[in-house]
Amino acid sequence: ISDHAMYGIAGHHLPDHVDPSSNDCMAPEVYYDCILKNYDTGHEASFLTTRQAGDDAAGLFTKPAEQRDDMNTLSFVTERFLVGQQALAHCRKYLELRDDIEGAVVCMGHIQI
Repeated sequence: ISDHAMYGIAGHHLPDHVDPSSNDCMAPEVYYDCILKNYDTGHEASFLTTRQAGDDAAGLFTKPAEQRDDMNTLSFVTERFLVGQQALAHCRKYLELRDDIEGAVVCMGHIQI
């Protein structure tokens, strides 16, 4: 993985994931199983990520307590959104989707690995 490259993140919401270190004083979080793809090399890596619930612009982050020793960490900060037909066109181009995704939101920003 290089310092500068074009990456994409695709993920699936994990509604049943339980954070063992969570408590009622913390803001609620949602979890995703994400695949990070380097579009230059085709290399893919898997990450368990989290963000604050109800905030699409919150970014995605790994939590050190949930990572195995052999896994990288990831931090993604959203800087721009695509919605509607622009989001759908982006998903079709980069994720090779054939079906429409209702309510798709594409977040663009910087990734630190």
